[in-house]
Amino acid sequence: MGSGGREMSRLGSFFTSPGKRRVPISTLVTGAVGLVIIVVLVVLLVTNGASSSQTTSSRLLTAAATTSSASSATPTSATPTSAPPAANQSTNAAAEQSFDSPEAAIKSFVSAIANSDFAAAEQAFAVNEYAQKFDFIGYADWIKALEPLTMLAPSKYTMYQDMNEAAARGELARATKMFIYSFFVTKGMDSSSGGLFVAANEDDVTQFVKAVDPSGLRSLQIVKIGVPWSAESSSDVVQKMQDKLHTEAGLYGADDMTERVVDYNLNGQYFEGGFRLLKYGNDWKILTLYSSLAAQSGTGAVTKVTQ
Repeated sequence: MGSGGREMSRLGSFFTSPGKRRVPISTLVTGAVGLVIIVVLVVLLVTNGASSSQTTSSRLLTAAATTSSASSATPTSATPTSAPPAANQSTNAAAEQSFDSPEAAIKSFVSAIANSDFAAAEQAFAVNEYAQKFDFIGYADWIKALEPLTMLAPSKYTMYQDMNEAAARGELARATKMFIYSFFVTKGMDSSSGGLFVAANEDDVTQFVKAVDPSGLRSLQIVKIGVPWSAESSSDVVQKMQDKLHTEAGLYGADDMTERVVDYNLNGQYFEGGFRLLKYGNDWKILTLYSSLAAQSGTGAVTKVTQ
């Protein structure tokens, strides 16, 4: 027997159990291959099953999250969960209050400033109506000029209404800032200086920051609220003033306009300022922080006076 035959004989004896019939090598190889295929199929089935289970679980979690989100966005009851608006709060103008008199609006504003609460002070202003009802053409005719950079935009377009609202809020913030500053400092509060530019060094700036701390207005009190014309003014003069204000009110979509002059007391010092107010229906709201009929500064600043 050659070497090849002896090797095959050894290999055959390796796969032969004592006392039993010898199994052909081809049969063993075929069985081994089949076993491997079965193992691979089992692994694939297990893997696919796990993947499918994970996908199903993920879908269930996603569906649950979607359902939870939808349920939180949709009211479950027709009954409101928040308290109804106060009697004097406008239901069609977000973040604004309405007042039954010019004096009520002024007192609310001043009280909010004394409490360092600008958000509350802002609610006394006519922002929404002003922005949505501004008469661009009528206003240009009123001032006999077209000033695109300073005038509010035509309110007939929705996007411009949003811009008008932002511009109005920016203006009331600027005026309120000047209103507060002017109780503490006088330099630079008058527009006659040409753009309110004030030369200052670092010490001046530091002192200014300390001086205008709004908490210093905690004791601010209203002494008197009056009209911008004197008691001696004739009825004809007063009527002309009121007619002028009424006409101008229409440019802001309002039913009427009036002005008030206000005297303040802050720690024994006296100041004077003013307001222009618009009337929408029965509601009064602040337009600006000055009285044009009293020839006050249009910046919103108050002036120191003697009692």
